[in-house]
Amino acid sequence: MNSRNSRTIWGVLVHFLGIFFNIVPSLLIYFITDNKFTKENARNAAMWKLTFTVSILIAAGVTFVLMFISEYLAMLPAIFILILSVLDIVFCLYATYKSMNGEIWKYPNI
Repeated sequence: MNSRNSRTIWGVLVHFLGIFFNIVPSLLIYFITDNKFTKENARNAAMWKLTFTVSILIAAGVTFVLMFISEYLAMLPAIFILILSVLDIVFCLYATYKSMNGEIWKYPNI
């Protein structure tokens, strides 16, 4: 989709707000809006945030278990959490930029 006329402020902000409030704005905007552009952006953002949150929780659990085995081994999933957090910010900012141009950007799957 590449029409600037159909974009809305919520279709743009849904990605940016996800940096600070995780999946909550995506779900709220998805269920409230009727605009196709906004709904599609909210769905993409919600699916990314769900994937991101589950990945972080799994890595945190693995880190917790590995702490009892070896401190050095527990650093691997902790580094994964750090990298994933940086990627989340970069992806959300890029999706915000793309939606400002009237495009719907799908987040990459892990």
